[in-house]
Amino acid sequence: MQVAAVLIPLEDCKYAVSGVYAVVFGSQFAIKRIKDNDLLTKGYLVLHSDNENAGSLTVAGEDIRYMWRVLEIMRGWIIARPVHLW
Repeated sequence: MQVAAVLIPLEDCKYAVSGVYAVVFGSQFAIKRIKDNDLLTKGYLVLHSDNENAGSLTVAGEDIRYMWRVLEIMRGWIIARPVHLW
């Protein structure tokens, strides 16, 4: 997948509004959706997958190393489900 994204300064992550973000935390990387940002009130961020089978991730604020707001998904694979033609 290729995306166009803007780097969010770490001190501004707590103000990130809902949208799609690329996040490096600990030793992991994820591109997921922020619905509600709880960094200011609870100290963590919940990242939600648009794919209902992939679930969500809870990330402690101190574990966030980099965060980008995704502006555009320019290229990606489409995961196809089996289609029965008969």
